Amino acid sequence: MRWPRWVRPGPATPATRKDEAMTRFLLFLLFTALLVGVAVGLANNPGALTVDWIGWHLETTASLSLVALLILIGVILLVYRLYGGVRRLPGFFGRGLHERRLKRAGLLLGEGLAAVRGGDLPLARKALREVERLLPDAVGAQLLAAETAAAQGDTEKARDMFNALRENPKFRAVGRRGLMDLAQAAGDEDTVLAMAREGVAAGVTAPWASGTLLPILVRRGQWEEAMMVLGRWSGRAGRSGRADDPQRYVKAALLTAQARHVIALGAPAQAQRLVQQALMLDPGLIEATLIAARLLLAEGKGRKAQQMLEALWRSQPQPDIAELYLSIDDDGDPLKRLQRVETLVASTPEAPQSRIALARAALAARLWGQARQALDPLVRVKPSPEVCRLVAQLEEGENQDLALANQWLLHALSAEPDEAWTCERCGTTHSRWDPVCSSCGALGTIGWRRTTRPALPQPDA
Repeated sequence: MRWPRWVRPGPATPATRKDEAMTRFLLFLLFTALLVGVAVGLANNPGALTVDWIGWHLETTASLSLVALLILIGVILLVYRLYGGVRRLPGFFGRGLHERRLKRAGLLLGEGLAAVRGGDLPLARKALREVERLLPDAVGAQLLAAETAAAQGDTEKARDMFNALRENPKFRAVGRRGLMDLAQAAGDEDTVLAMAREGVAAGVTAPWASGTLLPILVRRGQWEEAMMVLGRWSGRAGRSGRADDPQRYVKAALLTAQARHVIALGAPAQAQRLVQQALMLDPGLIEATLIAARLLLAEGKGRKAQQMLEALWRSQPQPDIAELYLSIDDDGDPLKRLQRVETLVASTPEAPQSRIALARAALAARLWGQARQALDPLVRVKPSPEVCRLVAQLEEGENQDLALANQWLLHALSAEPDEAWTCERCGTTHSRWDPVCSSCGALGTIGWRRTTRPALPQPDA
């Protein structure tokens, strides 16, 4: 069936508006002609209508009786509409009042929660009283009451209210989150673990559940559960195992930490499999490469370990790499160690760690000029603690200038490292690599990277 053009969907144009006006005008003429025809017909054929009923006698024309009938029907319909409107008046006013109460309660609830987060407890308590007056049984009022009690330090009341929310099937996640926050504030890791596990088991994908559970499992060495949680977390995002999956770095860190753990348990073969999986996910993970190289050395594959370390140094010069590299076939000869360092740093001669490694080896061989040449560019920019210590050793060894050496040692105490094991999320520096940042609890964020700090004043030469 083809609809008339004037009722088809589409943008109005001058042509379509003109067609619609014409159509309405034609319909009006048709309706008017119909009414005139009916009126003329009734006038030419008035007819007669006689009614005898309970002593009443009525005589009239058929046309007049038809008009009276139509008027009666109209009056009945009008009375019915008025009656329905009067019946709906209480509900209309009640619904409007309820909607206004809901709107005001919603605004007060938002203000109260914001006040709790901002630490304005008097405003939070005032908003809570109003919300409880407007909607005493609403879940929002219970949540605001629990948050306010927690902010006031009334832990027992807050725990009871969060437990009540936890029993509500629709708001269990809110209850678990609240109980977990209370447990974290109290240092109750067992309760935190239980609530996070419940959230993950219930299918909660928010970071408060999985992101809290994973670090605890890693610290406790519960690797299988940690991998399962991480797999579910990545799988829900639809990117598990893909190159654009950000959790692959977390998984690589967990595999590396697990490999380190199983080495301590005496399972090198399993550790080798774990670090290979980690390096497939994150080829630049320094700790995984170091573990793989140590395992190769333990198997007598020194040449392969050496090549692995050289490849890693080309992309990320780092002191632990140089230390492990120099331990391969080390006979203690300082000149041979210097030659090995020169081989290692040949691909990155200007990198700060390359210069530091060269200076350390040259100092051990008592080649003061070569050591000073390696350190000079680093001293002129921003000497790190390691550079300060090496310069102190150089001044004492070459010039026997203990005063200047001690001055450099003092600067080493206040200097911050140019590069260190640093958490990408919070910026905290660590003495060694770890899968979990001890400061912010982030997973897989610790890497060897440059830190931001002001330049230090240099001692007078």
